[in-house]
Amino acid sequence: MHLRTIFVVGIVLTCLCGLVMGQERERRKQTAETRMEQLQERLSLTEEQQKEVQPILDEVWANSQELREKARQQEPSAETMRTMREEMGALQTATREKLAKILTEEQLTEYDQMIREEREKMRNRRSRRMR
Repeated sequence: MHLRTIFVVGIVLTCLCGLVMGQERERRKQTAETRMEQLQERLSLTEEQQKEVQPILDEVWANSQELREKARQQEPSAETMRTMREEMGALQTATREKLAKILTEEQLTEYDQMIREEREKMRNRRSRRMR
């Protein structure tokens, strides 16, 4: 009877983990799909700007997915996390440089504010997990 209980608990936990991972993948997918909407809403992009920004966002999304996948395939360590942060930072810097050629000064200032807010949310999530 005891083994049966352990087996059932194991199956339930496995199902819950799969559900949570599926929700995380869906959240990331939604993030990719809604990024242009967020920029449009916050920056009031013109139609021309939208046409120029979309390929940049597509490229950023693909590159960030590659970086995440590469990190998943490596042994988790402080070095892996540091390298990923550096690569993501470089990607973000390159993205900002590309957007700076398209956005007005006011839009670029607002974009920078968006990035600061997103970083703060990420830090808060991380600190809550560490507690």
